[in-house]
Amino acid sequence: MFRGFAGSFGSAIGGGIFSRVLRKRLVNGFAEAGLSGREELVARLLGSPRLVKDLSGVEQVVARQGYADAVAMLFVAGSGLALAVTLLQAATGWNAATEVGAGKDVEDLDDEEGRGVVGRD
Repeated sequence: MFRGFAGSFGSAIGGGIFSRVLRKRLVNGFAEAGLSGREELVARLLGSPRLVKDLSGVEQVVARQGYADAVAMLFVAGSGLALAVTLLQAATGWNAATEVGAGKDVEDLDDEEGRGVVGRD
């Protein structure tokens, strides 16, 4: 359950980052190339990367670069998150497990009430 929940949040956050960066790169790229009135094309490209192959010339170059930048930003964001989580986990402090009853058989170990740890009553 938690794994699916985390995957949903990860997809939503990653998808949001990707879409935002892609939209910005496409809008700015078309404007810098002197191509105005491409709002509908931007909306279509946000919905389907397959449309890039149908484009030609400057439009295709801008679209490819937009997708490349969006994927790169997604990788950077994911790497930053992984580093932050690793540092957070390292900061919690971890102690190695201690050996209880070293040299004894499992059947010889008893809990506080005298029961064996393997489930004997």
